[in-house]
Amino acid sequence: METKVQDFVDWMKRKHSVDVEALGVQLRPDAHGGVGVYATRRIEPGELLVRIPISALLTTKAARAAWVTATPEILEVKGEEFLWLYMIWGRKELSCDWYPYLQILPSDPLPWLRSAEALRWLRGTSLETAAEVIAQQEARHAELRASLGEVAGSFEDWLWARHCYLSRSFDQAAFPRSEDWESAAMCPLLDSMNHQPDAEVEARYGEETAGLWLPDTASPYEEGEEVFHLYKGQADNETLLLNYGFALPENPYDVVDHVIFPFEGEAERWEALEAMPSVWCRRGRSVLLRLSEALTSQTLEVPTELLRAAALLRGWDYQAPVGVGQPPCVPRDRHMFAVERHGMFVS
Repeated sequence: METKVQDFVDWMKRKHSVDVEALGVQLRPDAHGGVGVYATRRIEPGELLVRIPISALLTTKAARAAWVTATPEILEVKGEEFLWLYMIWGRKELSCDWYPYLQILPSDPLPWLRSAEALRWLRGTSLETAAEVIAQQEARHAELRASLGEVAGSFEDWLWARHCYLSRSFDQAAFPRSEDWESAAMCPLLDSMNHQPDAEVEARYGEETAGLWLPDTASPYEEGEEVFHLYKGQADNETLLLNYGFALPENPYDVVDHVIFPFEGEAERWEALEAMPSVWCRRGRSVLLRLSEALTSQTLEVPTELLRAAALLRGWDYQAPVGVGQPPCVPRDRHMFAVERHGMFVS
């Protein structure tokens, strides 16, 4: 990886006149197997962190102009899919204008999307449909493979390009005069900065350059410290996992606003559940409870509505006072709560 990083740095200087070292930063492998940006001197508030010319951005428009060997059939592919095909081709083609950049992209940016174990843990969240998305992509790639042949690469190549794009591209609308780009923008160097939820960054995207600054109100970076980006403000783990492929332990922005219970009880218990003021709905052999107040890392007490629902599912009278008769709670030896951002699955 160190050789690939140096090739990328040399390419930025040779091709786009960006001297990374002169910016006061250094690219090097990080502890997570990727690449990070580190300060080589003290960076004061108000100073530039990184900046590149717009010509360095990789978009569908730029790919169309650069891929001179693309056949008419390839050129008919629209939007971001054309860019993914270019990335697949360019990753293996030394003559590609973005070859050094494509070499430092992660080999599997969204690995959880194809992990049965990860998807099992994500039941009950909006991410559980990921398997359907992968199936749709496999069908779409088969279509392209049938019409374009080997230029479409393998399905693994397709997922690599798609997931690099989804996890690293910058919003097209953030750039001026970008209406004809056909896609979001892959931004070499800018996308090398890792995420930190409290990072302070000011983005400036103009017609000639795109850069990131350290705001005047921020703390300085000392020599040797990693320089971070803020991918998305107040992002919970579902957002981070879906868009960037990682989650943060004890993310302060995580919330749980509904709970899914497996349920195969008798009709009387279902009637009691339906009588609760919370919004219930059936999901196959499960029932879903929407919490009136979401759980967060700052929640100190389990909501009464959740305790009542758990008691009803066990056939207890949830109105019985604690200590009298059966307690309105769920025994730990029978139920396990797995919390993932916006959902909780109880098994």
